[in-house]
Amino acid sequence: MRSSRVARLKSFRLTADKLFTTQASISSRIAVLEGELGVKLFLRDSRGVSLTPEGLKVLEYAEQMMDTMQALKPSIETRSSKVGRVRIGVRDTVIHTWLSPLVAQMTDHYPLVEIELVADTSLNLCDQLQKGFLDLILQTDLLRQESVRSLELASHPMGWIAASNSIYNREYSGVADLARERIITYSKTHIRTRKFSH
Repeated sequence: MRSSRVARLKSFRLTADKLFTTQASISSRIAVLEGELGVKLFLRDSRGVSLTPEGLKVLEYAEQMMDTMQALKPSIETRSSKVGRVRIGVRDTVIHTWLSPLVAQMTDHYPLVEIELVADTSLNLCDQLQKGFLDLILQTDLLRQESVRSLELASHPMGWIAASNSIYNREYSGVADLARERIITYSKTHIRTRKFSH
């Protein structure tokens, strides 16, 4: 339960980070719980968050419930029993590199889960994620928005590649020197959607 995580970490912000959500979401859930129970569970002051006496009682029961759930879940749930659909947005560079092995591994572990892939620009993928049209996106830029949790998965070296007879086939002193070149980029005008299911 989120309230027990807040009690252990003594911080709504740290709890939000650990649960990949926002402080507002944590506060809202706890307010609902306090409303249902009719008691105040937390005290907030300059030092952080602490439990009220009623909060301590609720924490004890919450931890017992969590222990029971942890013991129960492995006995009734297997990876292959998960059913549903996950909508993933990706950039072209991801499609042409490590996406196929990822999809193969996902369909192997979760055969009843349908994977829907949408390829588009970063800007459009971010917009679709925020509007709820996508569940997650794989791209090169971290998003700095409260409603989105960004996680760095990997880092890759970048290279400048030019034909041997090109005027750009020369030594560059660094990124600043390379940035002086006139580079034009563009995105595709359509979205490609692919679905994978068993």
